[in-house]
Amino acid sequence: MKFELFKSAQNSQWYWRMIADNGRTIAIGGEGYQNRNDAVGGLQLVRANAAGAICYEQRPDGTWFISP
Repeated sequence: MKFELFKSAQNSQWYWRMIADNGRTIAIGGEGYQNRNDAVGGLQLVRANAAGAICYEQRPDGTWFISP
């Protein structure tokens, strides 16, 4: 797995995305950044915290539970 950091040709904002070993994009940062350093900071937050994140799943009634 790897991360890619890139500047959009459409709006000149910086973005990151996570790429699986098979080359498919599996996550995209939901926010564009005006400068590269801010994009790197957002990417580093994900890298530092994702492994310990709890996964929540929504039930049909709208309530949430911790997904196994």
